[in-house]
Amino acid sequence: TLTIAANGTLSAPRGDLEIGANFDNTGTFTHNSGKVKFSNTNDADVAINSSGTVEPVFYNLSNALETTGRLDAQDDITVINILDLCDGITTRSTIIGANAVLTMGNDSQSGYIRSTTASKLLQTGTDCIIQGANVLYPAIIESSVDLEYIAYFSNCSLKWIDIQQDWTTAGQGRTITLTGDCEFDAVTVTNGD
Repeated sequence: TLTIAANGTLSAPRGDLEIGANFDNTGTFTHNSGKVKFSNTNDADVAINSSGTVEPVFYNLSNALETTGRLDAQDDITVINILDLCDGITTRSTIIGANAVLTMGNDSQSGYIRSTTASKLLQTGTDCIIQGANVLYPAIIESSVDLEYIAYFSNCSLKWIDIQQDWTTAGQGRTITLTGDCEFDAVTVTNGD
């Protein structure tokens, strides 16, 4: 586990910071416009802020966990530029945990959620929120992202989102609340949702 304690500071490199285990931030994390890449070869799940109390702000964040490993944001995180759900390998999914908020972008740019290698899952936890940081710069969910597990297991909210593909909800009897302007190529609300 990489832990930044209450009085600790981590100034990340401008290139890649590769982490093979959990990341907990209770201090100061500075992204320096670099990429934090979660990577391991033991099929283990990795958590962001399972015990950390300060929201980390990443510039680029990538899931490069092998085979069945899942990246689980268990508390609020912000990704300013790119959240890559599958960075060059076969991985399982990226999870926005229960009651967590994923904020993409900032007041001057949109943030992008993508999967560069294959269509990979973005999974939502109970009452989580996926949002853009600014109504003028919505979070862009690219066509390479598998949307099957958004609100599959539980309710979630979307705010200031641009989903750049057709989306059919999972049909699991869940509620997806739009709390701000959202754009869809096409959306089908399945019976029961």
